[in-house]
Amino acid sequence: MTIELSSALVKMLSCPKTGGKLVYNRKRKVLICEEAGLEYPIVDGIPLLLESEAKEIKNQPEEV
Repeated sequence: MTIELSSALVKMLSCPKTGGKLVYNRKRKVLICEEAGLEYPIVDGIPLLLESEAKEIKNQPEEV
């Protein structure tokens, strides 16, 4: 069973490092902050918006 984030929820969330907008990548199950160059994982439908959980993105994220 896959749990999807609603677009309304994604709009309410922001990057904990910059306060910037997050982009939801459904395929990779991550939230991406282009400003910080970081992606935050989504585990069991729960976004893990902790800097300690973030990973650097190596190239431009694809919006899905």
